[in-house]
Amino acid sequence: MLPMVRDAIDSRLRSRRPNCAWVFHTREGNPIDGHNFCNRVWYPLLRYLDLESRRPYQTRHTAATLMLASGENPEWIARTMGHSTTAMLFKVYSRFVPNLTRQDGRAFAGLIQSNVPSAPRLEGDALLETLRDLPVDKLRLLVARVEAESVPFAASECNPEPVPTKTGLMGRYEQ
Repeated sequence: MLPMVRDAIDSRLRSRRPNCAWVFHTREGNPIDGHNFCNRVWYPLLRYLDLESRRPYQTRHTAATLMLASGENPEWIARTMGHSTTAMLFKVYSRFVPNLTRQDGRAFAGLIQSNVPSAPRLEGDALLETLRDLPVDKLRLLVARVEAESVPFAASECNPEPVPTKTGLMGRYEQ
């Protein structure tokens, strides 16, 4: 549970009616009626904020989508949402995330670029094109150096050669 949520619940528990079993309750200590809450509080609030009408339960979907888009760990999100695995999380919510986050490999390209400081700074497609044109042995060298966080090397060490193609049953690369 997020610390801010825990703090809000703790605050509510301190201010609730004594000996009441409910965290949120009426003045008399009874549970809140969902229909009454929606009609008197929820829908008027949405109108005031100029938001589309939606059921309170849908805020759960918004929260999951925003957590994914902000880069939170999917396993943590799944646990927070009460799912036993991440399967439901990705099945239901991941389709909404691409419009909110980087796409088309730019995040990965940025990671590679940031770990090869002596290489020329290329943007998006140009960097991906350069990586695609690297011979397999040079690409392996690049990956090994990035993983080992060793001394960077110049982009000139990676002069493009013919791109290998997949052949054979196992899809092995050959020149």
